Amino acid sequence: MTRKIAVLIITFSAIGQFGFSQTKLQPKQLKVKGSYIHSTTMTEFPEKIGSYQRQGVYSFDKKKENIGTTYKTETTTLSIYLYPAGEGSEGRLRNQYLQAMQDMANVSKSGLHAEQGYKYFKKDGYKINGFSAVTLDKPKSQLTVFECGQWFFKIRITTNSLDTAEINVLEREVLNSFNPTQLVKKSKLDHKATVYFAKAAFRDSLMLGS
Repeated sequence: MTRKIAVLIITFSAIGQFGFSQTKLQPKQLKVKGSYIHSTTMTEFPEKIGSYQRQGVYSFDKKKENIGTTYKTETTTLSIYLYPAGEGSEGRLRNQYLQAMQDMANVSKSGLHAEQGYKYFKKDGYKINGFSAVTLDKPKSQLTVFECGQWFFKIRITTNSLDTAEINVLEREVLNSFNPTQLVKKSKLDHKATVYFAKAAFRDSLMLGS
């Protein structure tokens, strides 16, 4: 991890039953043979990543833009999510990361003991920023959320066998395989603001001038 921010004990009140912060809908498992292609970004979710066999592909919205996949070995579960980031508001990466931590805390009876920090990934002249946390309890779990233009790319690794260094090696393998900097190339963040005018403003010449 590039820089340690703090070692925190995080306790949240439960706000949901599912560990998927990017959606309010229950996940729907898709019937997939071979590689799954995310139609909006053309991101490929292969059947295997190294020794990790894909167990399922899940959609969290009707358009199938919000996708999650799980890969497993006997002792480790690797989950990868790709979903829209929404409007480019200030602090959205931090807020999304905190929500993902909330979801992890929801299934924990004693809160989360986690070491947290900033993380980034660079490739092909592009850099994406993220936040990451690794729990200090067993089973060990690492969560990383990256902001990639108009998309979030999230990795969750839960293991009974890997140490922190091995988890980071696995995460790096995922990043090199998926190369989420491509998401920035294909769908850069729109810097233009979205401004809404109340109907009353059009009836007031002074207000409309402002």
